[in-house]
Amino acid sequence: MALSPAGLSAQQSVTQNAYYSLVYLALATIAYTDSAKTAIAKVGTDLPAAVTGLPALPQTADSQQTVAGSWQMVWGPAVDADNSNLLYVCHYVDAEGSPVFAAVVARGTDIYAGGLGLAQQLFQDLGDAIQVSWANALAHDCLIPSLTTEAKIAQGTCSALATVTKLTAVMAGQQESMDIAACLATYLSAHPGTPVVVTGHSLGGALTTVLAPYLAAKVPGATIVPQAFAPPTAGNGLFASTVFDAGFANPGIWINTLDMVPCAYGDVNGILLLWAHQNPAGAPCPGWLATIIKGLGWAVPPFAQPAKGVTELPGAVKTGTLSWVDQLEYQHFPPVYHTQISALPGTAPYPLPHVDTGHATT
Repeated sequence: MALSPAGLSAQQSVTQNAYYSLVYLALATIAYTDSAKTAIAKVGTDLPAAVTGLPALPQTADSQQTVAGSWQMVWGPAVDADNSNLLYVCHYVDAEGSPVFAAVVARGTDIYAGGLGLAQQLFQDLGDAIQVSWANALAHDCLIPSLTTEAKIAQGTCSALATVTKLTAVMAGQQESMDIAACLATYLSAHPGTPVVVTGHSLGGALTTVLAPYLAAKVPGATIVPQAFAPPTAGNGLFASTVFDAGFANPGIWINTLDMVPCAYGDVNGILLLWAHQNPAGAPCPGWLATIIKGLGWAVPPFAQPAKGVTELPGAVKTGTLSWVDQLEYQHFPPVYHTQISALPGTAPYPLPHVDTGHATT
């Protein structure tokens, strides 16, 4: 079934520019639904409800008009047994039932996951002392360090990629559980040519930068559009340039210039320079933490953010008597990213959904 004229116009915007960046941020934010350990059992009901409750997709020709249609869940949400990672797939279909685009969405860190889940996430976030080859990461082999000059990603990021790509769930209209690569292949066989946005915030943003090329390798011919928000660096310069930058025509990497998380680990020493001189009333970085951060500057191997599609959002320090952690949370969480992106010209107006997590998330 062919797309409506409005749906076709919207689909062209998905692959040609960042018009829908706030839409993608909304999808990334919804991934935190019920992320608190005490509520995660309800995510199979609550997250689909949050997706289907999203506002309609804006049209490109007139941002005050929308594309008649609806949001629908396609696969998942799939959650690891210890609540370390979550992945889901949804799409927006026009009034004729044709998809404008699909989205693969990875959740960021849930600091209240507790127990093994939190330990797994900390390793995924901080396991950067060892890098593994991208070729091994594609095969879920995260144990063997790479000592050669090649595209590499952090061992912790490799672990996160292996975790989410092994998750299984039943796809809408299917009977058997399948992993994300099989889901995408099945989806595109039914809806050929539909662009697939891969998105996430924080740890989900780092996952975006590796999950997008993983899916591109596993599902040849798919039109993959990575959109990462506040991502820490996933790999070295060769990974950033030869795998990510070379692999995608119109990616999006969204970075608040005062957010410390994207500095890790490409610009570790820059973390200490972010806020103190602009907010004298705020508490400086605690001495013990500053020592750890400085140590990371020489302890970890080289990392780099992708260069293609990066938008640096002009950060603004939150003034007042804030702790160092308070400033970190303010700069890193989705609301500030929503405010900063909303101020950019040519960005579709789209609200940031309220997500009941029960706890703070990063």
